[in-house]
Amino acid sequence: MEGQNTTATAADLQDKVILDLSQQLEAKNKIIASLEAEVAELKAEKGASPKAQTVKIGKKTYTVSIPRFNFKGKSYTASDVANDQKLAAELVEEQSGVLVEVTN
Repeated sequence: MEGQNTTATAADLQDKVILDLSQQLEAKNKIIASLEAEVAELKAEKGASPKAQTVKIGKKTYTVSIPRFNFKGKSYTASDVANDQKLAAELVEEQSGVLVEVTN
């Protein structure tokens, strides 16, 4: 009878290990799926805007040179700059490389 208890305990331990590993695998698969979705979104974003965003400050026009950037601790996109005159003016004032003056 003692051998059966050992076998049952070993089987229970194996089941527990299998369950734990299955849960870990499921969690990692969710992370992978999330990262794959983020990559797809970034690829779509990159391909979606072939024309550079521009913004006019005063009499000058500027092109937003990069699609995403951080400024004063916040993350922004080229669209954010094109739609926010105050942000664009701050970038010009800071002489940020994010905005490049368009010369004709």
